[in-house]
Amino acid sequence: MTLTEIKRALLFDYETELKSKINLIQHQHKSDWIRCKKKETLTTIHFETKTKNKWRLLVQTSQYSNQVLSYLCFYDEVGINVYYLTTNLAPLAFLYYNTHFFKRYRERMKLNIEKPEDLIKHFIKNNIFMVPHAQENEGEKGRVFTRMDSGAGLGLGIYHEEGDIFEFKTFVDLSLLTENQKKKMNEIFLEYFNKLMIAYEKRLPNIMHKLGLR
Repeated sequence: MTLTEIKRALLFDYETELKSKINLIQHQHKSDWIRCKKKETLTTIHFETKTKNKWRLLVQTSQYSNQVLSYLCFYDEVGINVYYLTTNLAPLAFLYYNTHFFKRYRERMKLNIEKPEDLIKHFIKNNIFMVPHAQENEGEKGRVFTRMDSGAGLGLGIYHEEGDIFEFKTFVDLSLLTENQKKKMNEIFLEYFNKLMIAYEKRLPNIMHKLGLR
């Protein structure tokens, strides 16, 4: 299957089953917060759809909400890969990370994590707000990057305009970036963060109502 076909199949999962599952998890936030004794926690929920896709929902429970991160792991002849839907952000984006990306992530972050699926979980939970950004420089069409919200570095890859797909092929830590690249990276993240805060402020009255604060 092509990436476009895979994205279409996973969006079908999202529209028919995954969205309602995520909504349920978000709506049970108050009881989860009490169950966690009012401490921030991370929980992985395994959710298999009717199409036999085995999703992993990483749920971050905090005082204010349940953030749900949705991804699929699969193995090919090279190693582990990940399909990731940004179900905790808007607009919804489809991200693909290949084996080489995670090899470089482990190497450059100096992580002593042997099990591939544990490495994936480490990456996901430490980069909850991954904002992909496509750019076109002269002679470099379709380049894409995302700033790791942990501040650890950048994911680099290519943008497939047909299908609106972000494919990440490698990871670089801050030591490999120039000062201009670091500045650009932070500018893009701050621009997105400001838009996120504006959207959050619009939703704040509804959130406060759910928390029983007004």
